[in-house]
Amino acid sequence: MIPLTDNTGLHFIGNEVFIGNIKRFFLKQNYNSDLNLFSTVGSEAGRAADSAFYDTIVIQKPITEEGKLIGVVEIAIKALRDADYKPDCILVPSNMLYMDEGFTDDERYVYDPNPVGEKAIPNSAGKFDGIPIFYTYSSSMENYVIVADFAKAFSMDYEKDDTRVNGLIDIRLKTLSYEEASTIAADNNPFELHPDELAIQAKNIQNGLDTITGIIANFKITDTKAFILSAVVDSRSPSKLTKIE
Repeated sequence: MIPLTDNTGLHFIGNEVFIGNIKRFFLKQNYNSDLNLFSTVGSEAGRAADSAFYDTIVIQKPITEEGKLIGVVEIAIKALRDADYKPDCILVPSNMLYMDEGFTDDERYVYDPNPVGEKAIPNSAGKFDGIPIFYTYSSSMENYVIVADFAKAFSMDYEKDDTRVNGLIDIRLKTLSYEEASTIAADNNPFELHPDELAIQAKNIQNGLDTITGIIANFKITDTKAFILSAVVDSRSPSKLTKIE
């Protein structure tokens, strides 16, 4: 998280990226240039929010079961339904679905991340037993899976401002002073630069912008019984589930 001053008690969740040689796109003749790099900045900011959400869960909620993916998912779904919750999402690491062939080969698994005629759903990986599956790239979730009644389990407090994108996404662009650029140029070179070369590199760096993109928010667990966090072992390990006390 990048610390930014605010009086709300919320945190800035996002990322800071330096984009080199971008000032030229702000010239009139380049207004219509396709800035694909900004989609990358946005994606990275989204992943930062993703990680902040999962960090909140993994830190605060103890693991309840460990075993193969299909085993822990079955147990979690049953436990939540028996407790009168309605599990409506399964959250897994991006590569986990294919570690357990028993999961993807099961007749309850349907691969339809973006059904024809429906709006594309980000990070969708199909359904299991009618429950949508979503994958994440968060390192916090490397060996874990979450089954949840999402709206009951989690919430987000956030700061809204009409000057932001969709009232939520904060985008800040910062130019670098010559002194800042000189420091970066010097730090990036293993040998001391001649003053003239240092000046050239500093000027080139000044053609870039420091971008800060994210949201001001906090993620919260509102009902610890509305979701189950499980550890998943390698698919080659025994399938017996072990209760973690």
